[in-house]
Amino acid sequence: MALEDHHAAIAASRRGILVQDTDLLSTVVYCDHYFGACPQWIADLAEERRPDLYLLPDIDVPWIADGIRDRGDRREEMHELFLDAVVASGAPYVVIEGSWEERWRRAVESVNALLARGIDR
Repeated sequence: MALEDHHAAIAASRRGILVQDTDLLSTVVYCDHYFGACPQWIADLAEERRPDLYLLPDIDVPWIADGIRDRGDRREEMHELFLDAVVASGAPYVVIEGSWEERWRRAVESVNALLARGIDR
């Protein structure tokens, strides 16, 4: 969280944005999935630190093993867990789907739309 706060402050000072691959909500999902529960303080902080937008990748492209991620054989289950968590968080989200090029375009369009509306801080 300290590193996230540091980079968020830098982004804010430059009138930029912070893009993260992982945040506390994903920690909650993984804790629940792997350990059956998540410490309440993490869930509480995840709620407090809700982002302006989630980009949730769909599972319509081939899974690529990268040595870190697992559960390639359980993609549907994991995707549903993340979708449920994002919806329950109340944060705005966009499901990113299609070819790699379409995903990139959709992500850029979604972030640009957020910036055009203005980020409420």
